Amino acid sequence: MDIEGVSKYHNKYTGFFTEDECKFICDIIQRDKDLIPTDENNGSGYEGLTSSFTLYNWLYHPDIQTLNIPQRLTELKELKSDYLLMQCWCNELVKDKGLQIHAHGNPSRGELFYNCNIFLGGDYTETWYEDLGNIQNEVGDLHLFTSDLEHEVYPNPTDTPRYSMAIDIHRSFYHCRNLFNSARFYIHPTRLAV
Repeated sequence: MDIEGVSKYHNKYTGFFTEDECKFICDIIQRDKDLIPTDENNGSGYEGLTSSFTLYNWLYHPDIQTLNIPQRLTELKELKSDYLLMQCWCNELVKDKGLQIHAHGNPSRGELFYNCNIFLGGDYTETWYEDLGNIQNEVGDLHLFTSDLEHEVYPNPTDTPRYSMAIDIHRSFYHCRNLFNSARFYIHPTRLAV
């Protein structure tokens, strides 16, 4: 699916990860979160693990690599391309922490790419999307949407942390700022060059 001319697109893929895979990822996050570099002073307003999004790409994590996430993403109709450039981070939202309303692209620079959120676990399952309003996530479901679609996670009202994975997915080098930051971008060729 060509992203040019598409705006405010949103599609849900039920069961992208199994419940066991989600528990596996949550266990890795809990085990390794203190080893992941964060930068709460980067001006983004994000705290904790979320603030690592420009510093660390979870697709490089050796345990996460066993899940073949880049290969699985290329099976989605929207992501057919010769290569994908992906920035992946995980979120752990403890009690009273959320993610303010935001979109991932910058329309003033003509940026339009795909994002996805995958709900991994926690008692608080709600996400607000500009096009759908409030939805209740199911463990393992993937929401794929264009970078101009606003979304938000309200502060977690429970004592149980909420876990999710987010991925920015570019099908072109054009919009990737800091492309040479290999800690930030993972490049996945979807077919071998001839």
